[in-house]
Amino acid sequence: MAISREAFFRGDFAKRSPADRTQHPVMKFLRKNHRNAFTVKQIVEAVEMKEDTVRGFMAGAKKDGLITHNSPYFIVKLNSKNKPKKVVKKVSKKKKVSKKKKAKKRSKK
Repeated sequence: MAISREAFFRGDFAKRSPADRTQHPVMKFLRKNHRNAFTVKQIVEAVEMKEDTVRGFMAGAKKDGLITHNSPYFIVKLNSKNKPKKVVKKVSKKKKVSKKKKAKKRSKK
């Protein structure tokens, strides 16, 4: 949606926040593969986007402090905002009961 010239110069519009960047396909890819660093070309192939789009996103994400660049590689910074969620499986612990205790329980009944 277009805005008026006056609104543009006054800044009367919603600006993007760093939180918006965390839902971008490139950021999702980097978070999913947070143990590795990638070149722009590798990211382009993985997310199937234009190189200019990926480079533009990377520049903004670097400025916002979401990624680190060590030429030619990029890697996601792991902080509370963009840390991948760990899947935790709950395992019920059963108490081990010795044969003697089982025998005592049976005899009491």
